[in-house]
Amino acid sequence: MKLSKKIARQNSVQFSIGSFVRIMSKDKILQNLDTLNKRDGCLFMDQMWEYCGKEFKVLKVVNNFFDEYRHKMYKTKSSLYLLEGLICNGTSETLNGHCDRSCYLLWHGDWLENTDGKNKHDDEEIKIASLPESEQICSDLYPKDQFFCQLTNIHEIVKKNSVLNEFFQYTANIISSIKTRIVIILRKISGSTLAADAMADRKKGSQAELQVGDFVKIKSASEIKKFLDKQGKYKGCGFAREMYVHCDKTYKVLKPVSYFYDEAKQKISKAKSIVILENVNCNGSFRLYPMRCDRMCFYFWRTEWLEKIEGTTT
Repeated sequence: MKLSKKIARQNSVQFSIGSFVRIMSKDKILQNLDTLNKRDGCLFMDQMWEYCGKEFKVLKVVNNFFDEYRHKMYKTKSSLYLLEGLICNGTSETLNGHCDRSCYLLWHGDWLENTDGKNKHDDEEIKIASLPESEQICSDLYPKDQFFCQLTNIHEIVKKNSVLNEFFQYTANIISSIKTRIVIILRKISGSTLAADAMADRKKGSQAELQVGDFVKIKSASEIKKFLDKQGKYKGCGFAREMYVHCDKTYKVLKPVSYFYDEAKQKISKAKSIVILENVNCNGSFRLYPMRCDRMCFYFWRTEWLEKIEGTTT
């Protein structure tokens, strides 16, 4: 059994949004990775090595993390960072495939330093200690034929919730579910079903194949609603309330989505007629939750909700 190692010292350096940081050299980063290339459970993926020694702006400090599989909010074990422009390319160390979800890469604070190349631990001795037996990690837990990336093992980067926090989230989820059911019932009572003109709008929805760099205009809220069922979805793709603020605005296509890691189902899923748009990210708000998720996931957009602006591909 191959066991991981854990660095005893903790990084007290904190970086703020908008500040510039330098990703440490490969030699320095290797000093604070365990035998599974992790730090406090955060995986350092092979694709991240190319950024060593380069400077980037801090886009987000990740302190809260929503786990879609468990449908719960957690706090991270240590501060993690999203850096401007550094997005997962969809490759995995354990699968000959790809994922188009395009998550921002997570960077542990111990992999970053001030742009002067120094941090508060330069003069400290690095001590390696074995994990307690209850926390030992076996590399056999990660089969080579399964997709494995930073997102697939997020349970390792978060703290266990308190009993009170668990109770609060459980209660909030129940209330949210009840509210959703009430809305569905009210829509049925009011006869809010798809009229003939709405069905026609669905059929003539844009089916144009969008490519990277295409500019699109998001349809109006009234047009979008004609596509949505009582659960606020179209062909399984949900349209979140927070997405309405982007209606009637123009954005550039970042990437078409053909395959993506479905966190709730814990597997790679195939997608069709879905794209993600540049700089259009989830704001992390959850109704009834006081905390916001810091993941900044890209929204999924059905092509039927978009109108391609001809002659503006870049």
